Amino acid sequence: MFIFGHVGLTIGLVLLLLITINKSELISKLDFRIIAVFAMLPDIIDKVLGHLFFYGILNNGRLFAHTLAFLIVFSIIFYLVVRTYWWLYTLPVLTHLVFDLMWWTPETLLWPAYGWGFKRLDMNVWAHWSSALFTNPFIISTEILGGIVIACVVLYFRLYILDNFVKALRTGRLEWSAQ
Repeated sequence: MFIFGHVGLTIGLVLLLLITINKSELISKLDFRIIAVFAMLPDIIDKVLGHLFFYGILNNGRLFAHTLAFLIVFSIIFYLVVRTYWWLYTLPVLTHLVFDLMWWTPETLLWPAYGWGFKRLDMNVWAHWSSALFTNPFIISTEILGGIVIACVVLYFRLYILDNFVKALRTGRLEWSAQ
C-alpha cells in the first residue's frame, strides 16, 4: 500500500475504534500527526534501509520494521513510555503490517524464525511501485478508500477552515468546532 491507504485507513480505523468502544473523548486528546507517521513507520525505516543503505545487497523495502519482533519491541517501549492508551499509538504499526499483507511473506513477518537474513530482491523498485499504483486493484482501491477517509476527516473536523487546519498541524489534535 501507499501513503493514502496506510494513513487514511489507519486514521479511519482509530476513529472508528474509539467511537465503537465509547472513547470518543480521546479523539481530541490523541496526536494524529504521530498516528499518521506511525502508520508509515515500517516503510520509513525499511525503505531507507533496504533501498538506500542496502541497495546493492538487499534492495528490499520490507526488513526489520515489517516484522512482529519490531511490533512487539515497539509496543513494549511505547507501553513503558506512555502507559495510558499506549496501544492507540502502536495500532498504526500493526495496521501497516496487516495492510501490507505481511502474512504472505512469513519469512519477513516472523523474522528471525526463518533465519537472520532477509530476501534479496532483483527488481526496479520505482518501476514496480509505479506499475502497482496503476494496475494493482488492491492498491488502487486502498488508495482511493484512504483518500476518501482523509476527505471525510477534513470535512467532519472542518480542516478546510484555515484556523482549524493550522491548529491541527500545530497540535495534532482533531477537534470539531462550530465555526
